[in-house]
Amino acid sequence: MRYNLLQEVSKLGKLLKTYIMPHPPIMEHEVGRGNEQEVTGTINAAFRAAEEICDLKPNTVIILVPPHGPAFGDAMSINTDEYLYGDMKRFNAPYVAFKFKNNRYLADLIMRRSAENGIITAPIDSTSPGRYGISNNLDHGSMVPLYFVNKRFQNFKLVHITYGLLSNEELYHFGRIIKDSVEETDENAVFIASGDLSHRLTHDAPDGYNPHGIEFDKKIVRYIEDVDV
Repeated sequence: MRYNLLQEVSKLGKLLKTYIMPHPPIMEHEVGRGNEQEVTGTINAAFRAAEEICDLKPNTVIILVPPHGPAFGDAMSINTDEYLYGDMKRFNAPYVAFKFKNNRYLADLIMRRSAENGIITAPIDSTSPGRYGISNNLDHGSMVPLYFVNKRFQNFKLVHITYGLLSNEELYHFGRIIKDSVEETDENAVFIASGDLSHRLTHDAPDGYNPHGIEFDKKIVRYIEDVDV
């Protein structure tokens, strides 16, 4: 019995590592066309993360993105199509395009565990444009981090999640559900949270300049470095 128990434990999946990666389209050479030199430090960090993921060789990459894509006020959105597609044609680089196999078993498990814990999830598939008027394709929030991962490592399935406007406590609990769901499988995964910071550091920023932007960004970085939930 003890031997069998150890065998079962050894089959448990593991969330190998988590990453926070930004997603400015200019980071991609095909989009930046030379202007990506303005963010060389960020690009180098993205490649370091990609190289680490390559060394870890996860079966699955789970990416959670901000509401550039399908977002609901009361639910987390999870893509359920067999394959997930995306391109950068919106940024005049249509030839930067990806197709990933969806880890639908893990996606379904996350949705079931979420329902058991009172967190609503919305499946997104090829019927979503007609039902909700939203795209089921990967947007730049996913495409930019995956661009760098794909440069170093390709042999993985994808789980794609867009966060909804839930409370901080619910979002934290959802993160725990992701970890627990991975550990119920026999696969290893890495988790990427795709997100920028204040967007308010310069006068030509999309949301305009705010003098508190840099203060906000530094606080977030400090909290992450200190693992201060």
